[in-house]
Amino acid sequence: MLPKIIWILWLQGIETAPPIVKACAASWQRLNRSWTVHVLTRESLTDFLLDVGDPNSILSMQLSDATYSDIVRIELLSRYGGVWVDATCYCLQPLDNWLDGVMCEGFFAFERPAPTRMLSSWFLAATQSSHIVHQWRRRVHRHWQKRKEDPDYFWFHHLFGDAYQDDEKFRTSWDRVPKLSAIDPHIFAPYETRLLGSISREDREVVSFAKLPLLKLTHKVDHSAAREGSAYQLLCDLGGRRSRHGVKYSNGRHTVVADRLAKAAPILLCWYGSLKDNGTVGDLYALQSVAGRLKAIGVDFRHLTASSGYEIPGERVAPDEVVCSDYATLVFICGPIIKDHPIVDAIIRRFPTARKIGISISLFPADHISYTQPFDIVLAREGGPRRFEDVAILAPSHIAPQRIRSSNEPLVVGLVLRGAQSEYGPDRSLHDRASTLAAHVLNTLATKYQVKTVEIEHHLTRSGRSPSEIEDLYLSCDLVLTSRFHGAVLAMRNKVPFIAIDQIRGGGKLTSLLADSGWPFVYQIEQADRDDVAQAARELLQGDKSDLMLDVVEHTRSKATGTLNVLEALLETKLPAALRPSLRSRLQQGLARWRRG
Repeated sequence: MLPKIIWILWLQGIETAPPIVKACAASWQRLNRSWTVHVLTRESLTDFLLDVGDPNSILSMQLSDATYSDIVRIELLSRYGGVWVDATCYCLQPLDNWLDGVMCEGFFAFERPAPTRMLSSWFLAATQSSHIVHQWRRRVHRHWQKRKEDPDYFWFHHLFGDAYQDDEKFRTSWDRVPKLSAIDPHIFAPYETRLLGSISREDREVVSFAKLPLLKLTHKVDHSAAREGSAYQLLCDLGGRRSRHGVKYSNGRHTVVADRLAKAAPILLCWYGSLKDNGTVGDLYALQSVAGRLKAIGVDFRHLTASSGYEIPGERVAPDEVVCSDYATLVFICGPIIKDHPIVDAIIRRFPTARKIGISISLFPADHISYTQPFDIVLAREGGPRRFEDVAILAPSHIAPQRIRSSNEPLVVGLVLRGAQSEYGPDRSLHDRASTLAAHVLNTLATKYQVKTVEIEHHLTRSGRSPSEIEDLYLSCDLVLTSRFHGAVLAMRNKVPFIAIDQIRGGGKLTSLLADSGWPFVYQIEQADRDDVAQAARELLQGDKSDLMLDVVEHTRSKATGTLNVLEALLETKLPAALRPSLRSRLQQGLARWRRG
């Protein structure tokens, strides 16, 4: 499903834009009431791209506006999905009338604006799991890691062409995308005469009867030269009609929230990190994925987080500041739900009147000693009525060069071992056997390689590392041995081959959650032959599994995107009156925010 988000960028702020650009932005807002429309500025990009201020990010480079805009669009589509439209695109037909019919590959662009360019980039639509967008983004990052400028104005389009030539899956996907010409939306070119001059009857009918999905215009004209009765004037007049009112932020961003979400009651996101010194990097990534989607679609939400040290979209609320009656819906994100664990009593049950949704959680069987189920709705990765993919894989990621080990370098093996898991019962956690198996694999590899081990701790407090530092450890590895599910996820995110060892007697989370991933190197500890596992490690190191890894990652991302889509649909559902915050509660909430400044 394509997220119903429209992204528009005018770096200097839409208030400074020429009339035709303002009319273009208004046309998308007016005709797409079921979509959230963000009009962004240079200052407001940090609302959605947190690494704009990171000196190591390409988003902090000093580039021309056109080049910077190209990078921004691929970043937004990769992280959130939706529709990118240039600020000079004018909407004639609602997206709901035509876009679904061309989105069979999870991607769409108008094709062949010129013989040397395969597509236009002024309108791009993509799901969050689009192979085309993610491979295009990788090439963009590689391109700008090597240079500070590029005189080729169409560098972005040419990278797309390179990917088409080099990547068979990319090529097959683009070939399957239904084709609409990029020439037709330019009907008002040459703009100095046809846009600014008197409009013909044929051109008026194109606009009045919406014969095209959209128009591609320009801001590079003498706006004062537009004549009375010109296409320019007609489009400006139409663009200003019945525009939807949105929210103007102090950093210049203007957002119009989809009608279906505009009146949604406030939502609170909770996770293990809602308790002090709790939470893992996997939990955090799942939270970032959910919070990112909610911010992009314009939902009113906050996240309950004990520490202020993490980059999480949305407003943070500390545990001692939260007013339980302010929230009609609580969404708890990621992790096992364990009877008598403080997270259940101190956080989840603290909101008795809220609708409670659990996403990316693991539930024990109903007859298990640790079983509890405090939610109204579960999108559980394990133990629910149906399985929903864990969403941690969708968290924003930075692109770094893939490690290529030279012959004189040691083989780096990451160890991501969980330790005892007492919640499964006293006799089911075979963590000692998992450690012994990992040691055997390392010893076997040491007969051929100089082996260096890197122990990777996921717990955010115990590790003493930032989330990005933890992920960088994965990038330094040639192979990962893990008994953690999120160890497998972080290996996938960084395209590092891994062996997953399920240390729970009878099979636990790892077997359950990786069973349909397509990755074959998953072993239950009681059934694993140690020499077979060692041979699998040699196979992963000697053979090229990059295509298999890419398929597994895309499959997992696609299913995780489906989980977020279901959550979004649930949040659109109107709450029963008994669960809605009272007027008094809403006034108290506003007063509390005002006092906090």
